[in-house]
Amino acid sequence: LPLEDERRDDLRTVLAALSVRDREILTMTAWEGLTPKQIARVMGTSANVVRVRLHRARARLKRELELERPVRRRAERVTAERDW
Repeated sequence: LPLEDERRDDLRTVLAALSVRDREILTMTAWEGLTPKQIARVMGTSANVVRVRLHRARARLKRELELERPVRRRAERVTAERDW
């Protein structure tokens, strides 16, 4: 589906723009299914630090996704107007 492809592309673009630490913690949580306690062991820190970093990483991800989508929509609108 084209919309899903766009969302996937947006997510890839935004993830690439995040810091390595943000990407790591989001990846370990979302794709690998690790708990904050497990991530803490891997990263050599406490579960509370992981929770804070995860919260901040998710907030940055959300903010960047919200910024990415309007840019894409504007670009599509300009392209459509040029096609007229």
